[in-house]
Formats: sequence, C-alpha cells, structure tokens
Amino acid sequence: MTSIDDIARRLLDSADCKRRRLVVAIGGIPGSGKSTLAYPLTGAVNALHKRRGGSGDVAVCIGVDGWHYSQATLNNMPNSEDLFARRGAHYTFDGAAYTAFIRQLDTQARVPFPTFSHAEKDPVPHGGEVAPAQRIISAAAMLYTRPSHAADSQLCGASGPPTVGGAGRAVAPGRSAQAKPSQAPPYTRVPTPPRCLDHIPASPPTPADMNSIIEGLHALLDLAPWNSVAGRYDERIMVDTATSLARSRIIARHLRDGVERTAAAATRRADESDMLNAATLLNNLVPPSITVDFEAGTVKFAAADDAGCEAHTEWRTTEGVPITA
Repeated sequence: MTSIDDIARRLLDSADCKRRRLVVAIGGIPGSGKSTLAYPLTGAVNALHKRRGGSGDVAVCIGVDGWHYSQATLNNMPNSEDLFARRGAHYTFDGAAYTAFIRQLDTQARVPFPTFSHAEKDPVPHGGEVAPAQRIISAAAMLYTRPSHAADSQLCGASGPPTVGGAGRAVAPGRSAQAKPSQAPPYTRVPTPPRCLDHIPASPPTPADMNSIIEGLHALLDLAPWNSVAGRYDERIMVDTATSLARSRIIARHLRDGVERTAAAATRRADESDMLNAATLLNNLVPPSITVDFEAGTVKFAAADDAGCEAHTEWRTTEGVPITA
C-alpha cells in the first residue's frame, strides 16, 4: 500500500538527493481535497525528517489564496462587480506576484509570503515567511529545499530561466476556456550548475535546511503568468476528483461557512463560479507528475526525470498503486 508517508519519503529523498530547494505544486479543482492532502503531507515530511535524526520542521505548507487581489484592488478595477462575482478565478489573483515569489525561492534564504484572512476576506501581506530551516514548501503545493545548487539560471549563469512551452491563453471573465491540444507542452528544466552558494544572501544552509509545499487551485494552471514557473516545480501533484462530488462539497461548504444562506444560492454560486474555475483548470492543466485519487484509493506516478537520483528507481512507474490517507 502506498500512503501519504510514502509520498513524504519520496519528497524528502528527492530534496536530499537534489540538494537544492525542491518546489512541489499541488493542484486540483475546487472541492477536490487539495488541503486534505497538502497539510497532512507537510506534517508527514516533518515527522519523517525528525525520525531520521533531524531537528525542527523542514516543510511548510503555503496556500495560493494569499495571492488574491484585495477587495480594495478589485473595487478599483474595471468591471469590479463581475470580478467580485467571479472572485477565485485566476484573473482575480496577483499571478505576477506569485510567480515572483517562486523565483525568489532560488535567490533568498528567507522569503516572505502573503496569507489570507477568511474573517476579513482579504490577503494579509507578509503573513508568513519561508525560513532557511524549511526546505520543502507545500501550495496548491510547493516544496523547496536548500539552495546550495540553485535551479534558477539567473543565479548561476546557465543558459536561461525555467521555461514552459505553448502559449498561455488568458480566459476573459465570462468566457469558457477552450480545450488544449492533446500533446503535452515541453516543460524545460534548467541544468543544475555545480556551485552557487556564494549567491545566497545568508549563511550557507545545512543539508537539512529549507523545504516548502504550495497548495492551490491555480498552481497547475497552464495559463500566463502561472505557467511561467511550471518548469521550476520538481513535483506536480494533481488531486483528481469527480466534478459531481467536488460540486456537492462546494455547495455544502458555502452553506457551512455562511457564504450563502440558502441551498439555491449556494448551488448558483458553485455553478456560476467554482465549476467555471474547475473547467478552466481541467482544460488548461500542466501535466502532473503524481495523480492522487482519494475516492479510488490510488496514486499514479509519471516517469521520473531525476535520473541522477538513484534513490528514486523504485518510483519510476506509470502504473497505479493503492494509496491510503
């Protein structure tokens, strides 16, 4: 049986093998269970690190919700009423700030990030910080490790930054996303330079430093600007859930959290916003390296591209194997 603990071992082994900040994106449609996976997975990574003799937490879970545009910002935009009605769509987030954050993980030992206040319904600037002792990040999820061999070519003089093939097609409010071609675009990883420690503006981290995981709806979205950092993700985890099940969860959540007062209103919000966001993601999805299906009890791994990490031979399979939460 493959469990969350086994996935945690894969991530921690990869972080130790690559010896740089490891970035893992966890995505899925609204109501799919992204947080249900991301936060326990982060805890499992930290627990495993301590069982191996490490001290402190090496993983931190970061939600993409922190990159929502504030209500004040939306109010000052054209068609603000429509934007509020579709709040949660990719164009109601500050995608440029999010991608800048991902790139900073390769250039800074400490990286602040925004969080989201559900009480205020607004982001909290500098609500958290990725510390040098945290080397795995979880966001619609992101995992980062020590930057001793940074992947960002701008740090170490490689041929260019991580790139993603294909045009990022922005979807205008009220317009449905068009289906993508069947072939996957060429996501390019930058070759890892031999030494880059002198570019890190802090004391050199130890091998047990710096991991992060990011969880969010748009982490695996193959639209600009989100896809500009897709090549930086070391793992891309998709939580695969039937849209009918996700829809029922979203309707129940809107009622439970007081977002809507009636079932009719909650259903309308789900259909006119959340399910549109789901369709945009499914039609514009960065190919995942790991697919988790809690309902079927399975996890599938794509062929690994980390040939230099001998510890990963056991994971190089495209066959589905059971998973337990």
